Amino acid sequence: MSYAFQEAPVAELRAAYIAWLAEQGSPVANPAEVDVLGLRRWGECWVGAVVTPIVADMVLLPALPHGPLFNTAGQQEWNLPSGPSQFSCRQMQGVPIVHAMPLLEKMDDYSSPDAIARAALMMLEAFLNPASAALQPGTQRKPLDDKPAGPVSRRDFLRGRFFGR
Repeated sequence: MSYAFQEAPVAELRAAYIAWLAEQGSPVANPAEVDVLGLRRWGECWVGAVVTPIVADMVLLPALPHGPLFNTAGQQEWNLPSGPSQFSCRQMQGVPIVHAMPLLEKMDDYSSPDAIARAALMMLEAFLNPASAALQPGTQRKPLDDKPAGPVSRRDFLRGRFFGR
């Protein structure tokens, strides 16, 4: 791989997403509506979120010229701390390769751009948190006892503190 970003590619990602949205037939009226959030090094990659009026993606980009192999087309699975996740491989203007995965499904469900940004950052942190692996489908969960551990006060019952929790 001969492409990599030594420094955080915030400006490059913003410009690439603005151009990509225009190519998709959804030009951004105000470039300030495209934001790169939480971009940081993750091993030999850059990881962060790109939020636009149309999409909120988690993105991975190479940080080292001889780091992990980035597919240039199709899909690639990455083993995130929360578990394996599928990313789409995109080639964008100014950024040779970006791996992207949607963080939010419906942008219309949020009341404001700030709400979208907060939700995208929360999702990004959930994917990068090993404790989130317990949320992955197929994960074994400890079953609850079917009987209370002892007498349950009304306060504990209303707070859900029963059955060994």
